[in-house]
Amino acid sequence: MRTITRDELQELLREELPPLILDVLPLENFHKQHLPGALNVPFDEHFDERVRAMVSDMRRRLVVVCQTLDCTLSEEAARRLDELGYEDVLDYAEGMTDWLDAGLPVEGERVASQT
Repeated sequence: MRTITRDELQELLREELPPLILDVLPLENFHKQHLPGALNVPFDEHFDERVRAMVSDMRRRLVVVCQTLDCTLSEEAARRLDELGYEDVLDYAEGMTDWLDAGLPVEGERVASQT
């Protein structure tokens, strides 16, 4: 696992095969707002079974995201993914707050209510 910046994530998202973005926040947070195309895999007691069901390719590049740099869920989830055998795990540690501060698009209820 390694940590990436917002700029690095944006670059990866432009690739022919972009990474899967795994939002590890609880479902309520995910519904409010999340990175476009992100999958919700809350980092809880069911994390292992959920992620295995969603991502069978152990070589697929995964980017884990949480809310802020202070939120440790993405780092913990990234470590767990490494332990499960996923080979290309990246942690966008600055998370949703950093993405929003840059004015980048999100999906979710907040977006719908702003229109």
